[in-house]
Amino acid sequence: DSLDGISTCFLLRRIAEQSSTVDEGIDLVRQAARACGTSLLVASGSPPDAALLEFDHAEVAVRRPSEGFVGAANSFLRLYQPSELSYDGRIGAVWDLVRKHQGRIDLDTPIAEAPAVPIETMNLHCATVDATKRVFRVAMGKIPACKQPFRSFRLTAEGLKPL
Repeated sequence: DSLDGISTCFLLRRIAEQSSTVDEGIDLVRQAARACGTSLLVASGSPPDAALLEFDHAEVAVRRPSEGFVGAANSFLRLYQPSELSYDGRIGAVWDLVRKHQGRIDLDTPIAEAPAVPIETMNLHCATVDATKRVFRVAMGKIPACKQPFRSFRLTAEGLKPL
């Protein structure tokens, strides 16, 4: 990691303001002077597309959806890892839920708050995103956030609107 570079929050804002496709968002991350390592979801609703970017100061690894799903936990699945993805631990719990609910998942499917998914001892916020409808649900306030009430929002041309 490095102190030289853009913060992840500002990088995320740059993607939202300057890219109109997932590929443009990926290019912005690749070209940016990145300060620290993280995983960042870049998604669009029209047309539906998504990619999970795992990056640090020096490298970027892009993961595209497999069977309609791309997810992240608190560790890199591709960056610094062999090319074969391993879906175990928290990401494995999510993957199992996605497979069980394939074709029936919406924002009310309790994936983000399901057992074994959030780290409840440090869970400050919990969110689910439906990029195809530009809607997300978020819970926060107390630990574990996944046990707090979820609020729903839609991202519109006029801004963020509560649902």
